[in-house]
Amino acid sequence: MASFDYAEIQATVLNLLTEFGSDFTFLGFDPTLADNTKPWNGPSDARAGAGAASTTQIAVLVPPSGLGKLGQSFMVEDLEKRPEQILVVAGVDGVDLSNYNEVDNGSLGPLKIVAIQKLIPDGSTNILWFIGVKR
Repeated sequence: MASFDYAEIQATVLNLLTEFGSDFTFLGFDPTLADNTKPWNGPSDARAGAGAASTTQIAVLVPPSGLGKLGQSFMVEDLEKRPEQILVVAGVDGVDLSNYNEVDNGSLGPLKIVAIQKLIPDGSTNILWFIGVKR
């Protein structure tokens, strides 16, 4: 059985989001604790620590009205916390957004990531992400 080549669809998604989207910076917090004897205090500066990570991706912000599910889902918070907005982000090979905590475009302020879904129909070609965010 021949497999389908999703590269053209992936390129189309990226082209559309490049034309209609804007840059969003994803921030992954540094998990290093400030004091190992008091883990409840968390990191001293999670956003700026040595283990913090960031990446800028092109996305479109849309309301979450009647969205279905994509392939793989990751709930970052409990199920009672629903996203206020959805970021539709092009899937870029080698970029894994499932470990990021916040996103910002410079004008909205930091938005907390509460849910993540990604569409990878063949198990290797990431077409797009739905990132649920709230203030």
